[in-house]
Amino acid sequence: MKKLTALFLMFAVIAVSCKKDKAPEENTSTPYDLRDGLWWVNEGAFNGNNGSVDVITDDSRVARDAFRQSNGTGMGDVLQRVNVFGDQSLAVLNGSNQVIVMHTADMKTVRVIANLDYPRDAVIVGAYVYIAQGALGGKVGKYRLSDGALVNELTVGQGPERLLEDNGKLWVLNSGGWAVDNTISLIDLSTFSVAQTITVHDRPVDIELDESSGMIMVLCSGDILYDANWNITGHTSAAIYWIDNSNLNVTYYELPVSGDHPRSIAWSNSRNELYLANQGIDAFDVQGNEICSICWTGDAYAVDADNEGNVWVMSTPDFTSEGIMNKVNAANWQTIASYASGIGTSAVVDPR
Repeated sequence: MKKLTALFLMFAVIAVSCKKDKAPEENTSTPYDLRDGLWWVNEGAFNGNNGSVDVITDDSRVARDAFRQSNGTGMGDVLQRVNVFGDQSLAVLNGSNQVIVMHTADMKTVRVIANLDYPRDAVIVGAYVYIAQGALGGKVGKYRLSDGALVNELTVGQGPERLLEDNGKLWVLNSGGWAVDNTISLIDLSTFSVAQTITVHDRPVDIELDESSGMIMVLCSGDILYDANWNITGHTSAAIYWIDNSNLNVTYYELPVSGDHPRSIAWSNSRNELYLANQGIDAFDVQGNEICSICWTGDAYAVDADNEGNVWVMSTPDFTSEGIMNKVNAANWQTIASYASGIGTSAVVDPR
């Protein structure tokens, strides 16, 4: 990989392998391109202004809060999403109501798109940044990447949560935010208009794409029902949808246990498997057939997969103390290693 920028970071190994592998030596002055490691996305605590990204190298060195080390200041409040688009990346902070555009190689800030309305996700397509916003009435803002200026806004469903761009279409999951929604808005980027709306189960919150088949996979977490005194009176079902991108044909799997409200799925390109974080990890194939239930047992706040056949399971005890990042071999579901991670670790991003 071409080395664009060398960044000197202090690396500290913060945990050792569950199999008691030899801990790597601490290295205090290694020139390092941040694209040479996986990024751990830490939401941080609400009003804590401690959203952060940790970087783990292939030889298990961990750089804590790499953005702060590169910029001299933290990212901000409640880091919802980090997405990589070649040489530039986006960090979405809904507590700070901003999106940071940064260089992928060293996380140095290029510009900040500020004064947003509860942003939850952002993608770069061509010369524009598209940002999902709104805790209730939802919109997608179109901003120029070159200077961060607002070009246009488009109304979508309530509480848009996640975005995915594929072949000129922008998929917008409308989770409802502080209310409830059960729709997906498909935006035609050539006209910047909503071309179609798909109705699903309550609160669609996560989305994955299998590029080889064109299958779109969507997790709906379901809703918790309350009475006038905020006592829980019931639940709507959670479900996983498989949507054929060529004809929008839909199949779904409804989770069998009422009250389960998972928030995270992950697609493994190396194994052609979909993983669900829900009282452990379940696995499915691209057609929606269950491969195994509770393949891995343990606290699973979120799940991601890398290109080496590993599953990364994030355990979050609360939003005031560090979490645990578990590296799991999907071939046998054995935990390879466990590391201390940041507060509210919710995603793993491969910038390569």
